[in-house]
Amino acid sequence: MKIKVFCGVLFLTVLLIFLQKGPALSEMLTIAGTGDSQVLVRALAEKFEAKYPDVHVIVPDSVGSGGGIKALIQGKSNLARVARPLTEEELSHGLHYTLFAQSPVVFVVHPSVTGVKNLSYAQIVSIYSGQITNWQQLGGQDKKIYVVNRESGDSSRTIMDRIIPGFKSIDPFVGKVFYTTSEAREALIKYPDTIGYLPMTMVAGTKLRLLSIDNVVPTSHTVVKGVYSLSVPLALVSRKVRTDMEQEFLNFLFEAAGQEALAGFAVGVP
Repeated sequence: MKIKVFCGVLFLTVLLIFLQKGPALSEMLTIAGTGDSQVLVRALAEKFEAKYPDVHVIVPDSVGSGGGIKALIQGKSNLARVARPLTEEELSHGLHYTLFAQSPVVFVVHPSVTGVKNLSYAQIVSIYSGQITNWQQLGGQDKKIYVVNRESGDSSRTIMDRIIPGFKSIDPFVGKVFYTTSEAREALIKYPDTIGYLPMTMVAGTKLRLLSIDNVVPTSHTVVKGVYSLSVPLALVSRKVRTDMEQEFLNFLFEAAGQEALAGFAVGVP
């Protein structure tokens, strides 16, 4: 009998400890959406969790800006990561848009590419249309150029279409199309002699080589000043009525710790 009583007391004690300290009492905050800010928001989430140890922030892999907004509307995500303004249809759902950074969209090459540091808009069009096919034509080594592209409608691709003269008119494009920012990034990291474009936030922590465009280096300063024209808006979308923790995360973006995290990614801050 004493053994049974002891075991019962032990079980209750362990259960109480688990309920007090276990994940059941932790608040979950999910932020789904674009891959353009995926790495950046994960860095922000890490800082946020340090401030609020009882909160677990989940930043899933990319489902695109539209996918994040859909998840938000359906109640499957607390906030949505987007890299574009909201559409009229999306605004009709009573959503709130918080712009927190302006990310340069940059052209990068695999570390194996040497001798090429700058491209003109005309050269970019020639590469993506297949008129320039060898790095030697650009001052590099005698090696074939492998092109990484994004699908029509992607936020970075939309910037290319809008800003680079002749880019939107290319038909057909050469190279391989990737349908998420993460996949494009991994292809550029993995395969030698490749070129592609990514949000600056996805280049941090890699060995990818950054190219200047028309002799302008993409930085937070050149983006804010409007000297470097290729950039995408990074924002979080929420419902008009937010939970306390959702609002805390939005506030955190503009606090010292949040701004410190942003500074590590060379993005322009509004």
